[in-house]
Amino acid sequence: MHRCSNRSMASLDNFRLVVFRAVAEQLSFRKAAEELYLTQPAVSLQIKALEEDIGVQLFDRTGAHIALTESGKVLLGYSRQASALFVQPEPERPDPARRVRSPWLSNIRCDG
Repeated sequence: MHRCSNRSMASLDNFRLVVFRAVAEQLSFRKAAEELYLTQPAVSLQIKALEEDIGVQLFDRTGAHIALTESGKVLLGYSRQASALFVQPEPERPDPARRVRSPWLSNIRCDG
């Protein structure tokens, strides 16, 4: 039986959403690019592709400033929730060397 862990699920965090969150939090394509060690055109292409994929505009681009659209605000909220789920620590597993002692059971090993 295959066992899933949060570590493997973290790889499912879509790169375009990572870029989107960085731009949304910085409200700057340039600052997001610096944070992610990407070029500004690469960030712009990822945002454009994400907007095309989901069919909505995520940012209002007026002059030198950007702002999240209502759709962008909604996506940012969901994106943060999804990211938080992926990085939650795994539940602590019992120590395999621990022994359970009870009047009814004698020295049964717990295999975590």
